[in-house]
Amino acid sequence: MEATRFAIDSLVLLDTEIPNKFKVTKYVRSCWEKGGIKSYPSGMSNLGSTYYGIRILNLLEEPIPNEKKCVEWIISFQKEDGGFGFRESGTSNIDNTFYAVRSLNLLGEEVPYKSRCGRFLIKFQFDSGGFSPTIKNSPNMESTYCSAHILKILEYEFYDRKKCIGWINSCQDRNGGFSLRPAEFPKVSATYWALHTLKLLKVEAKIINQCINWIFICRTKGGEFLINPEGEQEPNLWFTYCAIHSLKLLGWIR
Repeated sequence: MEATRFAIDSLVLLDTEIPNKFKVTKYVRSCWEKGGIKSYPSGMSNLGSTYYGIRILNLLEEPIPNEKKCVEWIISFQKEDGGFGFRESGTSNIDNTFYAVRSLNLLGEEVPYKSRCGRFLIKFQFDSGGFSPTIKNSPNMESTYCSAHILKILEYEFYDRKKCIGWINSCQDRNGGFSLRPAEFPKVSATYWALHTLKLLKVEAKIINQCINWIFICRTKGGEFLINPEGEQEPNLWFTYCAIHSLKLLGWIR
């Protein structure tokens, strides 16, 4: 489900017609189970796959199967602190909270206990401004993006936005790319998270032209994208989606 979502989202960003819409829709619906969506037809439903499935159907302008049941299923993962976690676990986490809040937002539904959910998230913001997946870990760009996006949807303003922006900018390399943490090597995924977060915070990225050039250095001869110019990992749909969406955020793709 994850790869399908990145493929569909990339085609939409490129303003390209999506082939076999009927088959894609049929595949997503074949993964429907008791309100949630599975990673693949024989898998198990979870909040991540449910978000990806909802996003795909939303992009295809197709209805969600039994939308009311889907909303109820998502809300069943909410914990006492306002965040969302795994059903069998009593603790919330940023990833599942992101998937749940984004899904409810796409479905046009309010998040229950919004203020409580916001308070759950801001405890993961460090003095440096970035957000961490746990209070014991150091901040990273993915958790910062997820947290900022959730807080935007919740309309929860009680966190240090200025420090958050400063931390994001501290992760930008002189060549234009962004890293997961300050002083690390830049990655196309971290660059996407950074640029999207800055947009959510209504701030323009710095050294834009260098950033665009750095992204294109990550492109292979076949047209897909690597995680970085060094090619630490094989190109895939996720890296390619991150590159395309980053170029869109930077205004290179209209």
